[in-house]
Amino acid sequence: RSSDLRRLRIFSFYSQVFLQVLIIVTGNYNFFNLLTIVLCFSLLDDEYVGSWLGRNKKKPAGSWTHSLQSVICAVLELSVYGLLLYGTVEYFGLQINWERQIIESKPAFTYHEFIQWLKAVTLPTVGIGALSLAWEILSAMYRCVCVRGFFWKLWAILQWAVFATAAVGMFAISLVPFTYIEFESNGKLWPGIHQMFSAVDQYQLANSYGLFRRMTGVGGRPEVIVEGSYDNE
Repeated sequence: RSSDLRRLRIFSFYSQVFLQVLIIVTGNYNFFNLLTIVLCFSLLDDEYVGSWLGRNKKKPAGSWTHSLQSVICAVLELSVYGLLLYGTVEYFGLQINWERQIIESKPAFTYHEFIQWLKAVTLPTVGIGALSLAWEILSAMYRCVCVRGFFWKLWAILQWAVFATAAVGMFAISLVPFTYIEFESNGKLWPGIHQMFSAVDQYQLANSYGLFRRMTGVGGRPEVIVEGSYDNE
């Protein structure tokens, strides 16, 4: 089943994969980038992946053009693309240098402004994630209830209960490392969430792994350096 906003997910998939490929080509964090690309595949639905394999199903012509919901979603998509473009140009000072034929950029915000922005958005993003998870859980429960047959319905509800519990638990403990980016927000989390995270921390189910923190930290990382000289000295 594909959602009405699937084009945003597909756009996110290709843009993120493109970014990771650029980093692979120009940097030396390839394993990290490959892991990120694998996670990006969760943005794709079965129907879209099937189109790669030549299994795409033909949709009735014009079925979506007369739908008010499709129009609203299309407007929302265009708004998202517009905001992304505007934000990139505005906050990263993108300018075209016609003389040198390059695109120049410079952050148009200070460190203090960035920290204030983090304080403003960290907890709201947690709320958005919670609402999204709740919607998916309720949608899955509705599909289970619609299953025909008492035993098949019971089996579906049992699976839903197991996976929903696991999803809620993983979401809860992931909030602790997620809010490490803004410590005031981290301190506002419910104490029970911190206790849950501490109880399973040894299993590394969720952590605050950071590429540059782990690989290019204060102490750097061991590397093999190959040097050469034209004068043999």
